[in-house]
Amino acid sequence: MIALVTNDDGPGSPGLEALIEEALKAGFKLYLAIPSGQRSGSGKAVKFRVSYEERELWGVKTFIVDGTPADAVSAALDVLIDRVDIVLCGVNIGPNLGIWDILSSGTLGAAFEAAIRGIPAVASSLVARHWEEFKSFNKDNYVIPARLAIEVAKAFLREKLAEDIDIVNINVPSWEIKGIKATFIERKPIHRIYVKTAGNVLEAGSWFLEDYVCSTPGSDICEVIKGYISVTPIKLESMLDSRFLSRVSEIISHLNI
Repeated sequence: MIALVTNDDGPGSPGLEALIEEALKAGFKLYLAIPSGQRSGSGKAVKFRVSYEERELWGVKTFIVDGTPADAVSAALDVLIDRVDIVLCGVNIGPNLGIWDILSSGTLGAAFEAAIRGIPAVASSLVARHWEEFKSFNKDNYVIPARLAIEVAKAFLREKLAEDIDIVNINVPSWEIKGIKATFIERKPIHRIYVKTAGNVLEAGSWFLEDYVCSTPGSDICEVIKGYISVTPIKLESMLDSRFLSRVSEIISHLNI
């Protein structure tokens, strides 16, 4: 089993270290391709020119790319390595819950880059109730989401789930674990992104779990708030609904052009 590991928090992340350790214990052959620094919120953005540095981290051949997580995955799959069975993303410092996070996250951006290229991906994140809590966390706090990502990845490959699923998005609550549930993506966005600081400057406000909106029982946000691990399958082809396309075709056939 050959895995490419990436993240959006850069080379100093304790979540990344935990994921690599668990993957090596499970017998994966690993390559590591990561951005050179913090790239949270970069989504699937890419640069049109990147440079990279090759080194070894935690005993793994590593490519540190001056770009986004999606750039790191692209560079690795296009040029730097020959074969990958699965891409492992994380463990992210913070949640990737709901549609806003999933479309904005650099961690999920890397997963989407892999999936578009036909490589299944597993993204894993650790959720706290407030951003300040992460300052006291160390590598041990990330072991459960790392281990779960590896178990999902093994099942993904063993059961050949790539025929049905492109990405599995995992979120693990840090305060308690009541169990594990399969979930769907919450559609409601968080309450607000920006707050005004000084002059004409707006910044992302302090992050609280209570900012996330649980609007539909069974969603990823709802289950994590209740203390369950959320495992959310994502299939790119679900974005291509033929029934919806037929409806749109009917509407545009009556447009005056």
